[in-house]
Amino acid sequence: MQKCYLYQRTAYRRAFSEGLTVFEMMPANKAAGEVWRLSRSLFKTGKVKKKKKNLPGAGNNKAS
Repeated sequence: MQKCYLYQRTAYRRAFSEGLTVFEMMPANKAAGEVWRLSRSLFKTGKVKKKKKNLPGAGNNKAS
C-alpha cells in the first residue's frame, strides 16, 4: 500500500476561496501534484466503474 499525503498548504485555501481546484488555479505547484498522486493511488486505472442496476421492466429480471 502506497502512502499519499496531503499537506496543509495555502494553495488549497486559495483555490477553495475562488471556487476552483488547485489544478485550475496553480497547475504546476506542489498541491496539484499531491492531489494528482492521491487520485492515481485511489483510481489505479483512471476510470471509475459503474455498478449495473437491475431496473424493473428492463428485461433483466429473472422472476417468473
